[in-house]
Amino acid sequence: MLRVHHQRSHVHDGLKHLSDRDVIQKVREAPTKLKSSAKALLYKLKKLGATLDDNGDLNTLDVVNANDRKWLTKNEGLCKLTLYQSDLEFEYPQKLERMKIKADVVEMANKEEEKLEFAEFAKGAEEARRKVLTYEEYFELDPAKDGHLMKQKPPAASSRTGTTWEEYKEQNESPNIFENDLLE
Repeated sequence: MLRVHHQRSHVHDGLKHLSDRDVIQKVREAPTKLKSSAKALLYKLKKLGATLDDNGDLNTLDVVNANDRKWLTKNEGLCKLTLYQSDLEFEYPQKLERMKIKADVVEMANKEEEKLEFAEFAKGAEEARRKVLTYEEYFELDPAKDGHLMKQKPPAASSRTGTTWEEYKEQNESPNIFENDLLE
């Protein structure tokens, strides 16, 4: 008798042609399908002002129209179920699992980023350790600003302006002949 009942229930359950993976997928999709099918009724309930009280009973005191209130009391079970569904999170296990996975991925990314930052810091520290500092670098002195260091002279004016020898000679020629011999 049990065997016949099992066979009949197996034939009539509508899952015979589905694989195990498909059955699991249908179970996961069920809360989402329930929510989407009850969305229109939930919108109507919120528009009318029907709510649940603290005990979970249907509260129709805010409903203005008497016909709407009568319809809500007639379909109280369906209205309560729809409002329960909107209050509860049916997809909580799947969402929790997704949140855990996202948190793990973010944590792994943060660890990798810290490793890269530490590697870069270690590389910079190793370069700084190997660098030989001069006196000015060690004491953070600027040779141009400090007076005790010799300042370098700028290059000669003739090399900067690009004057020729003849132009230079004409500019610095003196009326005294002996001074002109010093120019050469």
